[in-house]
Amino acid sequence: MIWWVRLFYATGWLVILPIVLMGSLFRAKHRSGLMQRLGVWPSELLRQIEALSFNPVWIHAVSVGEANAVAPLVKKLSNAGVGVFLTCSTQTGVEIAQGISSRHSGVVSAYCPLDAPWLVAGLLKRVCPRALLIAETELWPSLILETSVRQIPVILINGRLSERSFRGYSPFRWVFSSILNRFYRVMVQTSEDAQRMMALGANPDRVVVMGNLKLDVEPAARASLYRAWQQWLSAKEGPVITLASTHPGEERLLLDAVLPLFGQYPNLKVVLAPRHPERANDVAGLLEARSMSYLKRSSLSVTAPEAVPSSLILLDGVGELTTVYRLSTLAVMGGSWLDLKHGRGGQSPIEPIAAGCAVVFGADMRNFKAIVADIRLHQAGLQVTSSDALSDILRQLLEQPDLRVAMVERGQNWIQQNQGACDRVIKVLSDYGIGQ
Repeated sequence: MIWWVRLFYATGWLVILPIVLMGSLFRAKHRSGLMQRLGVWPSELLRQIEALSFNPVWIHAVSVGEANAVAPLVKKLSNAGVGVFLTCSTQTGVEIAQGISSRHSGVVSAYCPLDAPWLVAGLLKRVCPRALLIAETELWPSLILETSVRQIPVILINGRLSERSFRGYSPFRWVFSSILNRFYRVMVQTSEDAQRMMALGANPDRVVVMGNLKLDVEPAARASLYRAWQQWLSAKEGPVITLASTHPGEERLLLDAVLPLFGQYPNLKVVLAPRHPERANDVAGLLEARSMSYLKRSSLSVTAPEAVPSSLILLDGVGELTTVYRLSTLAVMGGSWLDLKHGRGGQSPIEPIAAGCAVVFGADMRNFKAIVADIRLHQAGLQVTSSDALSDILRQLLEQPDLRVAMVERGQNWIQQNQGACDRVIKVLSDYGIGQ
């Protein structure tokens, strides 16, 4: 069956590639890295790839969240002398990947090529990986099939499959079954993910519940960046609330909940971080329409930071939320405050919990059901049923620091109890003689 899937997919790419190219040319975020995605690699990058240790491990992490999640795995492989070729599909993801590669020896980061068979095959020939690790659920047919037909182990790590995605994929089970069975291991976060993967056609003997790599992430920040944010937020003078990873329609609701707190806490600072930084100008327009004073993070200097007169900072870049969480009193997670029809299913609350921040999230966390259930069980975070009640909850948490401190302590204990996913991936790799 695989040969005709490859043939069908290759033919389809011949048809849609001109459309993809035209769309990329007219969208700035897609123009970035376009040449790499078309298989045209800068000479410096080619030299870096050639300098990698023999047969590196290729790790593909589509965007920011996935790249952050694989960071501890990259670190362990690098420390073991294993070369790593780390790819992402988005500009923001590549920025995070570049930061990771700059911190570790033997790690090269790049854009992943478009999923046309000949582009994937060309990169495989250059990199010659000894294994391909795909983070979460990036089931790109050519990436998987072209790798597996070359007898290179393909392993899904930190895999997850939401109920919504499962329903969307189910009518095409015959296709996904062929793809999933090219994986040597399907390593997923929860037993629910495992059941869905097997229902979609994955071989039960290859499905492993590994936990969540994000629980192994060690919160860290560049000292200079931490000091800069500390200065901007004047964190010692008043509370800091971070509205994190917000989506369209949520900023208005969350600002309505936070604004009444300024009367009681005049030194309150708010960091507003849209999930997609390219929306920063739209969010700025909303703030201006409400006559709210703010500064964009991009306008502030890290080398010569000064106290910010505005009570609100609009975070219009990537890679700094962990630092902000470490200085925040409370984090309110976006993606969870709209109704089920318009909502996004939540954003992962693991990172702020790991950073030692008290976390609040809304009712729509359907993409993280198992995690949220465990967080609630251990009282490591607080779920609020509606945005109308959020202001009172935030006020209560600010007025009663003992509640916050207890929540943070329970969160740290929960993180420690659930770590180990990274070591489970290393153990699977060692079965193939990698990292020994």
